[in-house]
Amino acid sequence: MASLLRTLNCSSLFFQMDCDLYYATEQEDQYGKIKKEWFFDMIEPCSFYTLGDQSNNNNFTFMNDDSMDQFYKLETMLYGRFQSDPRKSSDGTYYPLSHILVTNIRGSTCNTETFFIETNGGYEARPTIFEIKTCQPFVGPFNTVEYYKIQLERSDTQELNDVVSC
Repeated sequence: MASLLRTLNCSSLFFQMDCDLYYATEQEDQYGKIKKEWFFDMIEPCSFYTLGDQSNNNNFTFMNDDSMDQFYKLETMLYGRFQSDPRKSSDGTYYPLSHILVTNIRGSTCNTETFFIETNGGYEARPTIFEIKTCQPFVGPFNTVEYYKIQLERSDTQELNDVVSC
C-alpha cells in the first residue's frame, strides 16, 4: 500500500480519469469450492470511452418486432487505456486478468465525479464494477511502452462479495 496513489496529474491529456483496482486471492473452502477474496489495491490513472453502435456486438439490443428498428441499446464494453500495467499490483505481484476488477471510474483529482453508476437491483448509486477482458501494451516509436490498451466489460455481478465464488 506504500504506492497507493500512482502519479496523478489532472492536466494529463491521455489520462483524464482515475479508477480503483481490486485484486483477488483464491482460497478453497472445506468442500473444495474456490473462493476469491477481493482487496482494494490502488487508484490508477486511466481514460475510457464507448464505441459507436456498429463497432460493438457485445451489448444488449432491443428490437421493435414490427419494423425491426433498434429502439434501445446498452453498451456493456468500455475501451481505453491505463498509464501502467494493471496486472502488476502496487507490491509488484502479477495477477491474471480474471483476478482484477475495475470500479469507480471518475474524473481525475481535478473533478472527482463518478461516471458509471448503477441504478437498480439493490446497487443504486454505487459505482459500476467492470472486468478486464484484454490488456495490451502500446509500444511507441522508440520501443517503449507508452500505455496499456484496455477493454472492460460490465460484470454480471455488481457486489464484490457476490463475485467471490468461482
